[in-house]
Formats: sequence, structure tokens, C-alpha cells
Amino acid sequence: MSGIVGLYNLHGAPIPQWLLRRMADALAFRGPDAQTVWSQDFIGLGHALLRTTDEAASEQQPLSFDGKVWIIADARLDGRAELQRKLAAHGSEVALARPDVEFVLHAYLAWGERCVDHLLGDFAFAIWDGKEQTLFCARDHFGVKPFYYAHVGKTILFGNTLAPLRLHPAVSERLDDLFIGDFLLFGGPQDTSRTIFADLRRLPPAHTLTVRGGRTVEKCYWQLAEQELRHDCRATEYVEQFQHLFRQAVADRLRTNRVAVWMSGGLDSTAIAATAKQLLTETNGSCELRGFTTVYSTLFADPEEYYAGAFGRAASIPVSFQQAGTYAPFSQGSELEAHHPEPSGEPFLAAFLAQAQEMQQHGRVVLTGLDGDSVLNEWSRPYLKTLFQTQQWGRLLRAIGQHIWYKREIPQVGFRYWLRNAVGAQDQTDDFPTWIEPSFAERYDLHERWAQFSQERCAHSFRPHAYGTLRSPHWPRVFETHDEAFTRLPLEFRHPLADVRLIKFLLAVPPVPWMSEKEILRQAMHGVLPEIIRRRPKTALAADPLLTHWQRGEVNWLRTLQLPALITPYVRPKQIAHIAQQSEAAQLWQLLPLISLAHWLRSATGAISKPSEVTNELTIGCR
Repeated sequence: MSGIVGLYNLHGAPIPQWLLRRMADALAFRGPDAQTVWSQDFIGLGHALLRTTDEAASEQQPLSFDGKVWIIADARLDGRAELQRKLAAHGSEVALARPDVEFVLHAYLAWGERCVDHLLGDFAFAIWDGKEQTLFCARDHFGVKPFYYAHVGKTILFGNTLAPLRLHPAVSERLDDLFIGDFLLFGGPQDTSRTIFADLRRLPPAHTLTVRGGRTVEKCYWQLAEQELRHDCRATEYVEQFQHLFRQAVADRLRTNRVAVWMSGGLDSTAIAATAKQLLTETNGSCELRGFTTVYSTLFADPEEYYAGAFGRAASIPVSFQQAGTYAPFSQGSELEAHHPEPSGEPFLAAFLAQAQEMQQHGRVVLTGLDGDSVLNEWSRPYLKTLFQTQQWGRLLRAIGQHIWYKREIPQVGFRYWLRNAVGAQDQTDDFPTWIEPSFAERYDLHERWAQFSQERCAHSFRPHAYGTLRSPHWPRVFETHDEAFTRLPLEFRHPLADVRLIKFLLAVPPVPWMSEKEILRQAMHGVLPEIIRRRPKTALAADPLLTHWQRGEVNWLRTLQLPALITPYVRPKQIAHIAQQSEAAQLWQLLPLISLAHWLRSATGAISKPSEVTNELTIGCR
């Protein structure tokens, strides 16, 4: 909802006003409603305001109640009524009509640095406590909101956008080689504290940053603990509790009557759209809700257009369709990557940004279905195997019986998987990219990082998929690529299924039958969704758009790829050209991060290198 930036001179030198203003102005695309700065001696705060909730009508930042403790925040809180009650019990009165930033500041004044134990939602904030001479910053549980900082010389820089921090003359343009190694291998860093710039750090999700007495301390304030399964509920109780938490998660992410839903024809996003329609109608009597659906019917037979259209007609929600199949992979590559703080790895970035622009014309808030596949869908085999190994015969029989009752089929217990392991079959994981420069791989031990990633399996006994995804560094990366810093639009994506309360509940529900093809959501949506949607089998996209383009011979993005000289320390151009000529789809998939990085480096060379270093570009070519 806002852009935030700050400077803190540890040696007591006054803040350069011109620099603070320039950094704040660089946030204007995030907050077109107002850009404001405040400074006092050696501390300065900047803020760009984007009003996305009804309560934000009176919002002003930087904010202070007493002129001593100041806050800048990009925050959207969950459970505001409960937080209000906690604050009242502590002697702090705050009306629900007040903006979220006031709740955060009241929480800090009440509980100090432990305020994060009482906050839920999506937030990144910085608080200057003049009384304690302390800078305190925090990022939300799952990393929906980004936060970056740097300690350069005697200055601490911080904010939720990389570009303004790079304006400080002490910040070098050196790249982080290990970030690049991870990006080439995995499409993103495995260390959630790294950025592509060596001088700039990313505050990991669920972490705080405290600067006091010249000392900088990062601290983890929350971890996703294993939830104990709740076997004591009746079937109706599971569904009713889910319905309550699901509605609460959607409601907390509305708080305005003009909303877009990034919607497929599947279960997750249509359930969110239908629930949002109910809530908005109940509270406002009317609403401006519109669905936006990506379809590929120009490439292949895509049923999403049919299902999304059927839902829209049944729910009286207008749906706009975008033909993403008309966008070639990496079209306008360098031009689009130039806007990004880091490489994205997304081949259809142009299609995504075009649809984001369309959504922004409708309003400032977008609801998504991320990531229902992680928290609502789980394999049956691990749970049934656990019950069998621990000899919980009653629960095993009950789980199988419930699965048969709801799904009208015997659960998949993975006999072929067990048989394959019994005869010693092994997955092939020795496919380290041959085009990565050997000396670079050796210097950063990339072979070992690749082996660990390839062989790693979540050790959780009955929810490996959910816990593996939720604890993965990839999850916050997905959220960050929907942030305003990547879209360059005053548009906030909100994710009801990434609600801490909802996720903790779902992890405590027996996976069979409730997480088998999202059965708990199907039961909860009875009478809410059209049956054609509610009973639709879980299916992947009908075809792979990238592979379809490739099979059609539409590979200009590879034929014309030019590798800037900056990338040559990391890769072997001749090997890349050889792979491109082989035309093997599996190997070409490995090249996607490389292509994105090449476009990003080409667009950023003026900022991160001297002109003499980028004269020799290599064209890969593919026949």
C-alpha cells in the first residue's frame, strides 16, 4: 500500500535532505497519493502513500503521536478487532476506523519489540524510537511485503524497494555472485537474506532488524511449527471452522468495494471471488468486483475460458479475458527487465504486466488464489503410511472410509512407488547444468548446492508437500514478484490463502480426506459455487505455453539471445549454443533463468558496470 525508505547516520552526521527527498521521490510509482519526508538530525524517513482501504482516507506518514517515536509502514493487518481488544486491555484506545499504521505504532508503544507477536497480516515497517535511540524494523510472517537494508560505512539504509537504496553514493553496484549462482540453478536465491547486489540485504520473512548503539541485529520472531493434528472434530466441525477462517481471511483483505480477482476457472480463485462477492454485498450492499482470467486458447484448447465464464455468469461477476498466448516468450525482454529490481525468471512477463495494467485500471486491490495447491492439496500416501506404521488402525480405517465416502474412490496409496523403491529404482538427479562456468561453480560449491536441492525431501511424515512449500525460499519469492516494485504499478496483490490463521488450521486438519484434491474447500463451497466449478476435477493447465511455442518453432527469444560480457564469468557460451542447437525441451527449460538474467544485465549495464566492460556481446544463435 505504500513505499517506505529511510536513512540513519550512525556517526551523528545530519541527513542529506536532497538525498532523502530523491529517494522518496523514487517511490512515487508505489504511492501516487502523497510523497512525504521527515528528518531529525541523523535520522530521516520517507514515505509514498497508496490508499487501498477505506480506513486509509485519513492516513498520513511518517507518523508520530508524540514527536519522539516515528513510523513508516507498508502494512495491511489481519484481525484488527482482536488487536484492538488487546490494545484496549493494555490501556491503548484505537478506533477500527483508523488506518493500519496507527495500530502498528500503538502495538509498538504497548509491547516494544515484542509487538510483532501481536501482529498478523502483510507488513513491512520501520520505527525510529528517539527515546531509546533505536531503529526497529520488521517483515511479515511469510514475506508478502519485501524489506531491504544496507550497512554502508556509517550509514544504515532501509526500505521496501531496492531502487531508492541504490541511489545512495556509498552503495556499490557489485553483484552478489552466490545470488547469481542460485538464480541460474533454481530461479531464485536459496538464502533469503541475499539480493543480487552485494551491498544490499533482504530481511528474511518473520524477522526483525534492530539497530542500537551502532550494532545491527537480525532476529527471527516466528517459525512455522508443526501443527498437532486435530482428530476430535466431527466432519461438519472441520468444514464450519474452515468456512469461518476462510471468510475472515477474505474479509480482512477487502476493506474496499472496488476489487479485482486474478481468477482461473479452478476452485481456489473462484471460491475467493464468490466469498468476496458475498461479503461485499452484505457490508456495502453493492460492489465493483471483476474477474481477470489468463487464457491460452490461441495456442491450444484451453478450458479455463469456459469455466471462468460459466462462474462469472452464475455469480454475476464480469470477467475479462486476456489472450496470453499472443505473447511470445521473453517478448520485450530487456525493456521489461529494465523496470525490475532483480531478474524475474518469468518468460511471459509481458503478458503478466499487461494484465496487471488492466487490473489497475479497475482498482488498486487484487485478490489471488495463491497458493491453494500448497495448503489445500496433499498426497494421501504419506498420511496413510504414517497411520499404518504407528498402528493407528482405527484412524486408518476411518480415513480410508471417509475418503471413499467423499471421493467415491479408494485413496491412492502409492503401491507403484513402494514397488519402485523395493527394486532399487533411483531418481536421476545428476543433471547439473553443463553450461555453468566450472571455475565459478567450484568457487561457490554450486555442485553441492545442486545435489542438496535435488535430493532434499521434506522430512514431514504426513504433510510433506505443504510444509516443504511453506518453508521453501521460493514462497516469498513468488509474493515479491507480485509486489509493486516488480509491476511498477500502484496495485496491491492480496493472498487470502496465505493467511497465518487459516494455514495453521489447515495444517492441523487430517489430510485424508480433507486435503485430498481440496475436499474441505469443496465441502465449504457447497451452495456457494456452481456445481460445475465445485465438482471440477483438479487439473493442470491443458498444455505448457512455453513448450507449445517451442514446438511451433517460435523461439526467436533464443535465436536472438545476446549474452552481455558481464555474464561470461558465470557461464560457458559455447555450451549454451550447443544446447540450443540440440533443441531438447528439458535442457531448454534450464536456460530460462539464464535468459532472464541476460536481459536484466543488458538493461542494467549502464548502472552496474563501466562502458568498457560491456562491449563484447555474444549472440547464441539457434538453427
